[in-house]
Amino acid sequence: MNKIGLILIAIAVLAGGAFLVLKQRSGLAAVESAAHYLPAETLVFAEFPDLPRSRTRLEQTALWKLFHEPEVAAFLELPLSQVPARAQAQEHFRRLAAIAPRHGFLALTSLQDNQPKLVAGFAYSGPQAEVDLLLNEAREQIHKALPAVKADRIRHHEDEIESYTHDATTVAGAFVGQWYFIANDVALLKATLDRFRARPGEGSLSDAENYRKSMEPLSEEPDVRYYVNAGFFTEKLVALSAASGQPMPPQQVEQIRAILGVGGTNRMEGPLFRDRLYIYAPKAPALPKLDGSTLALTGPDTLLYYAAANQQPEGFEFPPVAPEAGGANEPMAAYHAILANLQQAGVSAKDLDAAFGNEIGFLLDWQGGNTEAIVGGAVGIADADLARKVVEAAFAAFTRETLPGGAPIWSMNAGPILKVAATLSPKYLLFGLNPHSAETLATRSTAAPTRPLDQNPAFRSALATIGTAPGDANLLVYFDARTAFERVYEKLRPLAALGLAFMPDAARFVDVSKLPPTEVIARNLVPSIGVGTTDQGGYLFESTGTLTFSQQSVLLGGVAGAIAFPLLQGSLPLPGLGSPAPHGAPQNSWTAPADTPAPEPGATPAPGANAPNP
Repeated sequence: MNKIGLILIAIAVLAGGAFLVLKQRSGLAAVESAAHYLPAETLVFAEFPDLPRSRTRLEQTALWKLFHEPEVAAFLELPLSQVPARAQAQEHFRRLAAIAPRHGFLALTSLQDNQPKLVAGFAYSGPQAEVDLLLNEAREQIHKALPAVKADRIRHHEDEIESYTHDATTVAGAFVGQWYFIANDVALLKATLDRFRARPGEGSLSDAENYRKSMEPLSEEPDVRYYVNAGFFTEKLVALSAASGQPMPPQQVEQIRAILGVGGTNRMEGPLFRDRLYIYAPKAPALPKLDGSTLALTGPDTLLYYAAANQQPEGFEFPPVAPEAGGANEPMAAYHAILANLQQAGVSAKDLDAAFGNEIGFLLDWQGGNTEAIVGGAVGIADADLARKVVEAAFAAFTRETLPGGAPIWSMNAGPILKVAATLSPKYLLFGLNPHSAETLATRSTAAPTRPLDQNPAFRSALATIGTAPGDANLLVYFDARTAFERVYEKLRPLAALGLAFMPDAARFVDVSKLPPTEVIARNLVPSIGVGTTDQGGYLFESTGTLTFSQQSVLLGGVAGAIAFPLLQGSLPLPGLGSPAPHGAPQNSWTAPADTPAPEPGATPAPGANAPNP
């Protein structure tokens, strides 16, 4: 898509995001879902159904209060001042607020020959003149960037469509009452207008069974809802796999084809966000429920806990791995060694299912300070003799030692600083990212049966926001954001000041002296929890917290990108690497002059000699 589509579609997307700036009451009459205006075969659909209500809810969240803490606002003042075209962006948000959008959507309706067909729209309560001002800016940009663009006006019943065409790209828009619709295909826009005005025609997305089934278990009155037509993308994935020369196994194809639709909602509830994701797969197999066995291994300092149903897909087999795969210092060395050993010993995936229980768990414990973190996991034992056979085969290439209580422990270097370990207790196969973690979990496994995390008020409060008991779930994830932040932040604050001292350019973006106190941020954080369940139609995953797990994933990706981008651009040199080379010049490279002989191995260059820059 060229500049025309990007400019005009961005208008609808920005308007849909205007709940960030909208100062409006939520007493407007509700409008029906935009799914009524879209074709039944729509591939991707995202909707903001009530922006004024979302704005009101946003101001009640802990996240909003966090960013409006005086100390946090003072710290953000410097980086925000460096945002390019900040004044222009503020003016755009002011105009969006004047439009007062109350409902927005964006949809991908088809993708034939890699040509996407997109339609978007927003309803507004402000004067149409404000919308026209925003659109006029886009029109001016189009004519400036593409002087040869062809503008046209098309009559469609009582509606007037304004279109712009350049080469093979067409973008068209139309006002209908207090709505503005825009699409990159005139026929698609006409069909959208027909559905909006309830003219006779083809069915809509709201009538499609896969859409309805995918949305039924989700939150009512959400702030965001979305849907993905999984069947279309599944077939694309299968075709790409076959074209690459590495087709998927038939069993895997059958499994992903069982997913007919994916629906999701996000809703703000007081200080928390709530996510619900539903995978509509009526023919998918049911998963066993958690038995709570790994919860007994948690402790009072457990910051992260993950438990899932331990069930191999029907017909699953180990991928073939050569015994020599994965060198001793490769991160995947342990994994490759285990698969190769199982393969050589004739142990099958069915043996694993028979040997071990229905639940596998992972946890991270850290008391803070200079104490060593416990990072590991466990799976219950169902058949002790078969479990020992499987373990003896899997860890045959590992170093074997004996713990003080007589239990065996196997360990293997899986990288320069990583030494994975595993041990057997009467009830569990336990593993850790270091021998200390595995040994600590082994000690807990033979102690009196307790569930420390179950007794943690923060965990119990988080679980109450979901309303599903662990014994009714197939998946449970818990992250104590407040405690983790308190322990990490205090350790990183002095390191941040030291690190930025080696990056003088970073002072333009960050003032370390204004880093907020720990308590200012921590008091706005509550644990995040996620619970997965199954029903006859598919799988539901529900998450709550100051940030849900999906929001945390997006945030971490954004932070990583923000850090990586200036480094990749060369604007923030890494410590010890000197200033960035001029644009286009090679960095960290050295070539000896033609008349300079190469030094002998181990020789020290003479003073003043041309030597590589470390």
